Amino acid sequence: MRQKSFKIIVAMVDPATDSEFEAVVDVADDIGRYAPKEPLITAVKSAAELFKQHLAATNGTDPDDIDETSFVIEHIAHQPGEEQVPVRYLVHGTYSDYPEGGAWGDWVFAVSSDDAELRGRFIMACNESSASFSSDGERPNVEDFETMVAATMLDIDILDASPDPVTKDEAMDLIKVLVEAGNGMVAAFGNCGSPAQQQAAKEMQEALANGQKALTAIAARHNPALAAALALEQRRRDAADAQADSYDYGYQVVGANGWEFTTPGQEWTRAVFFRDDSAPDEPSLKGTLTVVFADERSATVSDVFATLNGEATIGCPGSPLKQASQ
Repeated sequence: MRQKSFKIIVAMVDPATDSEFEAVVDVADDIGRYAPKEPLITAVKSAAELFKQHLAATNGTDPDDIDETSFVIEHIAHQPGEEQVPVRYLVHGTYSDYPEGGAWGDWVFAVSSDDAELRGRFIMACNESSASFSSDGERPNVEDFETMVAATMLDIDILDASPDPVTKDEAMDLIKVLVEAGNGMVAAFGNCGSPAQQQAAKEMQEALANGQKALTAIAARHNPALAAALALEQRRRDAADAQADSYDYGYQVVGANGWEFTTPGQEWTRAVFFRDDSAPDEPSLKGTLTVVFADERSATVSDVFATLNGEATIGCPGSPLKQASQ
C-alpha cells in the first residue's frame, strides 16, 4: 500500500541574501520509484513560498519582489519523530539511465530507511543533473527542481538503505586509540603512581592489547592490508618497549609518555622525565628516547638514542641491536 500524506523537511538558501530556511511541508503521495512527481514538486514549491514570506517579513520587503524560484535546495529529508536520532545509513542505488549512468553508494545520516532513501534519491538526482542546473553549484534551485530533479529522483532505483553506524576499520581505529590511552596510563603511573595505580594501569594495558589482537584477527579476514599494518605496529611496539625498558639513561626515570610515530615512517619517540639529584626541588628534566627501525616495513631496531632537553645525547642502549638484513 502506498504511503499517503507525510511530512518532509526542505532546507533552502536564498543566494541573494545568503539566508537559510527550513520548512516542514506535507507530501500528498509516496516518494518512490515510478511515483508521480507532482506531489513532490508541490511540496517543494510550498516550502519556497513559506521561505519567501519569511524573507519578506524579516527584511520588510514586498513578497512580489522576491523570486522564490531562485532559492537553492540544500537537502530534503523526512521529518523525524520526537525520539528519532539520526544514525549513519549506507545507501546504494542506480541512476535513472542505468546501465549507462552507472551506480552510486555512500553514507547518509538519517532517522529511518525511508529517510535515508529520500536523501539518497536527492543526492543522486543532483549528481545526475547538476551539469544542467541554472543555479551556480551542485544543488538545484526551485526551478531546476521542478523541471528536472523531481522526475530524476523518482526514476532512480534505490537498491538498499541499511543502518551502518560503525565500520570495522573505525572500530579498529578506536581500539588503537584506547590502547594508546592504556599506554599513557602505564606511562603516567608505572613509575611514580601508587602500587594500586600501577597495577590498574598495567591491567588496562593488557586488556586493551588483547582487544587489539582480537580485532587484528578480524581484520585478517576482512582487510588483510589493515591486519598487516596492525601486526607490524604491534611488533614495533614490542621492540620499542624492550629498548625503553633496558636503556641506561644515567639518570633516575620518574615518568614517561606514550610512543609517538607516523605511518609510514621509521622513527618512534617518547618523552622521558628524570630526577635531577643536584636540584631535587626543581622540576624534572625532560628527555626524548628515539627508536629507529631499519625501514618503513621493518620491526628491526637499527638505532636507539636518548637526548636531554633536545640537545645532548645521554646514556646508551641496554639491549644489543640486531644487524638489519639487507
